[in-house]
Amino acid sequence: MLSRSTAGLIFTEPGKKIVVFPVYPLTTELHATLTIVESATVGFSSPIPRWHYWSLSQFPYMKNAARVREEWTRREIDKAVKVISRNVPENAWATGSALEFMVLREAAAAKKAQRPPRFHRRRIYNELFGFIIAGHDTTAATLSWGVRCIADAPQAHRKLQSLLQNAFSTALAEHRQPTIDEITSASIPYLDAVIEETLRLSAVFPIVSREAMVDTMILGHAIPKGTSVFFTLNGPSLMKPPIGIPENIWSESLQGTKSRYGEWRAEDVEQFIPERWIDVDDKGVETYNAMKGPFLTFGSGPRGC
Repeated sequence: MLSRSTAGLIFTEPGKKIVVFPVYPLTTELHATLTIVESATVGFSSPIPRWHYWSLSQFPYMKNAARVREEWTRREIDKAVKVISRNVPENAWATGSALEFMVLREAAAAKKAQRPPRFHRRRIYNELFGFIIAGHDTTAATLSWGVRCIADAPQAHRKLQSLLQNAFSTALAEHRQPTIDEITSASIPYLDAVIEETLRLSAVFPIVSREAMVDTMILGHAIPKGTSVFFTLNGPSLMKPPIGIPENIWSESLQGTKSRYGEWRAEDVEQFIPERWIDVDDKGVETYNAMKGPFLTFGSGPRGC
């Protein structure tokens, strides 16, 4: 892709190069998965989420999606059990997939407890489905935004393309994909900056929430214990100009971050500018700096993605 596709997408003249991506029909399993995932949005928008979701689950298309999910989950677990039964790895980390890892752990737990393994426990089904849905939509949305952002910024596109071709010149000359070793050993600060800027602007999950475990104060406002606090990741300071809050009402932890993180320029905070993440030394050498400004796309703390 680096040599045949990416290298050919140079937007030197508007409208001269148009890429049309083919659309393929979804498999039965993928369609069922997306149906179930989309139904989860009820909990965020309905005033009576529990009742609303229950009533939604009674529709034939939802029942069919649930049936398909159960069938393919059982089928994939059975496949993993057969793989592990034929060739037990030396350790759990030598398994070929997350599902095989789960099967091996269940087998080990059953042996230790002197009981038959329960590979079809609901907990395993739920965990497997969580693996599948946890990042599929956010990853796809982020990549889509990445294509959009880089297409709207031809200068950034050309710079990134040139740096990638220089970093993987051997792969480009040999008309092949870069190897894993080539990728992991390469240092391309501008690529890191493009990725970070895409994540900053995509805001594929725009809201993060926390529950107050004790009575507390946030920016001068009293927050009782048990209150859910929601804050947006596409608002002031992150993707919009800051509001400007007096520092005397900042918490100690917030004041402690002032020296660690920079601030985005208000005049261009809404624009796609990968250079905002780059430091340049006296010799003109570029380095990527993750602390240049506020960034919470993946949340923070133990619940960070």
